[in-house]
Amino acid sequence: MAQHPALAESIRAAVNPEKFRIIHRLHVAEAEPLLNPGLIDLCVFDAEFAFTEGLWALEKVRQKLPTCPILVYTESKAWEWEEEAYLQGVTFVLTKPVRARLLNGLLERLLTA
Repeated sequence: MAQHPALAESIRAAVNPEKFRIIHRLHVAEAEPLLNPGLIDLCVFDAEFAFTEGLWALEKVRQKLPTCPILVYTESKAWEWEEEAYLQGVTFVLTKPVRARLLNGLLERLLTA
């Protein structure tokens, strides 16, 4: 989920479209119909949103998908937010820009485990 489509487009350009399907939603409310076990294999957040809104969104996804890996992309890491994100069950917090090799390596590791 990203407020700006640039992150989704960067991820789409970085991954193999034959292996991964990217679905972009601006808000958790728009993604809610997809938040069912078996429909989503991995969730990516753009942390360019307000601190409490972001944590609320993470909590909502974690409630619906307790075992789903969650990646968070951010422009710069604020340790308080990052710490809380990990406590909410985030798998990795990554800094922008999207680095294709790193992202693909993480996807392979997380989705084949």
